[in-house]
Amino acid sequence: MQGDGNIISFMSPTSSTDGMYPKKWIIIDGFRTLLKVRNFDRHFYDDISGVFASQILRVLTSKNRVKYADYFTVENGYCGSFNFVKEGQNLVSAYRYLLHIGEDPGYTTKDQRYHSLIQPFGHTWLDVMMILDYVVFNIDRHLNNFGFIQNSDTGELLCPAPIFDTGSSIFAAFGVGAKDDICNKDFKARTFASTHNLQIKLVKLSAYQDELMELRTNIKSLFYETYKSAELKDLVLSSMAQLLQERIEFLCKDLHKSKHSMFT
Repeated sequence: MQGDGNIISFMSPTSSTDGMYPKKWIIIDGFRTLLKVRNFDRHFYDDISGVFASQILRVLTSKNRVKYADYFTVENGYCGSFNFVKEGQNLVSAYRYLLHIGEDPGYTTKDQRYHSLIQPFGHTWLDVMMILDYVVFNIDRHLNNFGFIQNSDTGELLCPAPIFDTGSSIFAAFGVGAKDDICNKDFKARTFASTHNLQIKLVKLSAYQDELMELRTNIKSLFYETYKSAELKDLVLSSMAQLLQERIEFLCKDLHKSKHSMFT
C-alpha cells in the first residue's frame, strides 16, 4: 500500500468520500480499493464490524443473487472493500433515486419509500439488507447507504448496488462493555419503519429459513473468528456473541409469520 511507512496518509483528494470516518481509494494488488480507518477515539471497531457483516451476508446470499461489498481486514485498524462500480457505471443512492422519480424523502412516508424502491428489482435485496441490519444492530442504514448501479451513458438502472457500509453496528450500538439481556430492545430504523422491530415485519422470514438456521448454528463462531484480533476482554466478546445469538433466535421464532407492513 502507498503511504508514509505503515501509516496511510488521508491528505489527498481521493479521501473525499462521504461518511463519518476517514476513507481513501488506494490500489491493492492492482484493484481499486476503498480503505476505511477505525475511529480510535470511540473504539467501536467499525472496521471489524464491516468484515463481520460480510461473513453474515455470505450466508444470507447463498441462495439468491443479492450482491454485497466484501469487506476484509487490511491491517490493524483498517478495512478495505474492492470497488464494485465498473467503468461506464454510476452508483445512485436510494435518496437520489427517489428524488429522480419525484418522491422527495422529506415529504413521503417510509411506506412509500419501500414500495417505490422495490419497483425496479423486487424486494429480495432489501429483505437481505433488513435481516442483516436487524441481526447486527445497524444504526446507520440511511438512504445514502444503499441504492442502485446505473449505466452512466443511458441512465438505465442495471441492478441493486451490492450491500455496503455496515460498520456502524455491533459495538457502535452499545459501546464496549458487558451487556445485559437486551435482545428484544428496539432500535431506531432510518429506512422503512420507525424501529427495527417494525421494519423486520416487512420480510417474509420463512423464505430465509435455511439461512437463518445456519446463522443460528454458526453466529457465535463467526463472531469470535472475526473479532479475535480485537483487544477486547473475553467477557465483552462472550456478552456480545450471546446478544447476536439471541437476536437470531428471535427471528427464528418468527419464521412462519406472514409478511405484513406496520408503520408509525
